[in-house]
Amino acid sequence: MSKRNQVRLVMLIPAFILGNLIVSTLILCWTSFVLAEDSSQTQATIVSELGHGVVQYKYTVGDTEYVGQSQPERGSEGKAKIGGQMSVNYCPHHPSLSSLQNPTFAPSRLLLLVIAIPFEFFCIATVVSPNGRWALQTGLKQND
Repeated sequence: MSKRNQVRLVMLIPAFILGNLIVSTLILCWTSFVLAEDSSQTQATIVSELGHGVVQYKYTVGDTEYVGQSQPERGSEGKAKIGGQMSVNYCPHHPSLSSLQNPTFAPSRLLLLVIAIPFEFFCIATVVSPNGRWALQTGLKQND
């Protein structure tokens, strides 16, 4: 395997990790923004614990049952037992968007995107062309 291909392979790892972080942060920011703008409450039933304090829950809006996962609001973790009832905030226009936490939009999460997106760009540029103008310095010479 040539050095160029080794660099490409190695740079795929941070590109994939950063891409995953960017997409999940965008989804979280969008969900938080939508719920902060317009949300309603209903009761949810905890169906399972997923780890790291995240629980899976079911709730009904109209005649449709939805499943969501979220961390409970701080201080209410003791209520989040399987089979227990908790209040869930959901968007009336997109009922599948929900959270057990109070709806707040934290613009500080956008700072993470401002930092991560340029690094993602340079990682992808290095994967595409390890000797290119926008590639990260990898120690490759022009003729490698």
